[in-house]
Amino acid sequence: MSRNNKKKGYCYFCGTEETTREHFPPKCFFPESNDDSNDMTDYRFNLMTVPSCAEHNNTRSLDDEYTALSIIMIAKKCSDKFPRYITKWIEVLIRSNFALFKMLFDDFPKTPLLNIDRIRVDNVIESIARAIYYHENKYKKRLRSNCKKYSPQFHSSHYLELEKDYLELEHGFIIGEMENELVSNKRGANHEIFFYQTLKDEMNRIIAIRMVFYDSVTFFVFPEPS
Repeated sequence: MSRNNKKKGYCYFCGTEETTREHFPPKCFFPESNDDSNDMTDYRFNLMTVPSCAEHNNTRSLDDEYTALSIIMIAKKCSDKFPRYITKWIEVLIRSNFALFKMLFDDFPKTPLLNIDRIRVDNVIESIARAIYYHENKYKKRLRSNCKKYSPQFHSSHYLELEKDYLELEHGFIIGEMENELVSNKRGANHEIFFYQTLKDEMNRIIAIRMVFYDSVTFFVFPEPS
């Protein structure tokens, strides 16, 4: 079948006809290879994509960069062995959008979690979760319900009601008997940058998605029953 006659897919988010492909997570989360660095790994090789429309791929780039930098800065605070290539990637993101850097650091260090807009971050995390859901269901089923999001590193008073969900998940399949199953279920091209795991019920429906960024920042997404 020729490229022009190739059957089109449908957007992971809204279901309209595919016009492009969306990386999940967005490409800006992955450092570019740097000739000046000792680390020559191509972290943008073999990135995962899903079918997308232009609206749900091209209109969110500033939010994607904002979220990437927010997560990187939290990861840097959490890790004693933060890789140098990530530190250099922070510099690249800041140079490309200094207003973004200023927005994050206006109140730092007065606030423990920088000056992060959680709604903006959550919207990007939910988009990644929807892409994962679509990918895991072989492009046949989109996530149509709302989602709960929780991250222990991005904890705030607005998300206290999700702490119980997180603790149950932590004991249930992170340090519990399901851990071995999840270890074998790590998905993603570059696990030191990003990987995800899914928890499914007896009917093989995804009930929780765990995302880990830069080996230190975790987000859980709980699709609400539709």
